[in-house]
Amino acid sequence: MKLRNKRRVINVIILLLTVLILLFLLEVFLRALEPKKDIFTKYDENLVSVNIPNAEGYYCKSEFCNYIELNSKGLRDREYDYEKNNKYRIVVLGDSMMEGLEVSLNDSFQEILENSLGENYEVINFGVGGYSTDQEYLTLKEEGLKYNPDLVILAFLPINDVRDNYDFGIMPKNYFRIENGALTRENKSVSNNISTEKENGFIKIKSFISKFKVYSFFVSGLTKINFVSEFLMEKGLFKNVHYILVNGKIMPREALIYSEDYNKEWQDAFDVTKALIMETKKISNENGAEFLLVILPDKEQIEVEEWDLALEEYPVMKTLSFDLEKPNRVLKELCEQNNIDCLFLLDDFREVYANGTKLYYSKDRHWNEEGNKLAADLVISYLSQ
Repeated sequence: MKLRNKRRVINVIILLLTVLILLFLLEVFLRALEPKKDIFTKYDENLVSVNIPNAEGYYCKSEFCNYIELNSKGLRDREYDYEKNNKYRIVVLGDSMMEGLEVSLNDSFQEILENSLGENYEVINFGVGGYSTDQEYLTLKEEGLKYNPDLVILAFLPINDVRDNYDFGIMPKNYFRIENGALTRENKSVSNNISTEKENGFIKIKSFISKFKVYSFFVSGLTKINFVSEFLMEKGLFKNVHYILVNGKIMPREALIYSEDYNKEWQDAFDVTKALIMETKKISNENGAEFLLVILPDKEQIEVEEWDLALEEYPVMKTLSFDLEKPNRVLKELCEQNNIDCLFLLDDFREVYANGTKLYYSKDRHWNEEGNKLAADLVISYLSQ
């Protein structure tokens, strides 16, 4: 009996060691497969994240791999002095679409824009991945205006910006709100909130485990199965702020930007967004710069087959009413009512894509070289009028 128990213990130990070895080998394999990606951002109390000055390294995914160099101010651009010369100076605000890490610097929107406009122009790129209108407004106010621009271009992507300008619980930051008709900003210590969470023992354990690629591999694999995510979200065992449950079925939150009728949350989000756009225009004009709002198209608005795939992947969306041009109409009304110069890229992108030119990467949602070039050409055409 003792010998049998001893064998069982040995077998259990062998099994555990085998599992650990297999997990270790899988961890090594997954890390080897992971695309090379250097760090270009750091935490910032005011803006949540900022680019690291002089950072450089590779930014790679399956469809591209680019060596990135940020300048001494953390901009994905060449060096520019605060002091203005006799050139016409343009400051570009935006998120990852403007930062353009998916293409080489020479193929990026702002570089094409500057080279095409000629030697009497400077185009300074303030695009930062993950930014929304509130962070772009603060960036202009605190840094962009130091360059004394003649023109401020705000590149606006509705599917991201409206959502991220409002506190849907996606990002720990000080959000803007409209109180008594005025735009105000929260004043709380975001870093204290983050550190408080980290003091929780469970959070610490989860944070440690999540560093392993094996954990991410299995968790991401399971949660990509809709009925698993739905079950876990309903039971409160899994939370993904980018998704919501509608009648117990999962769908991406951002798709609601295309709702035919906005609920109160999305209407409030758009109201805050409008106020931020107006405030960005105001401080631009007060500092002697013209202002241009450029509305970028989302991939699903151009490649309708992408939208159809989303409807198939999340069937509950078929029970809702959508209008892929709704946010553009809301923004057009804002521009007309407030004398804002606006440039909508949607129709031209659709026409070029219909003629057989791919403007986005197949897997990634960002512009490829052709998308960057078309956007720059359209802005040049507008400015030449």
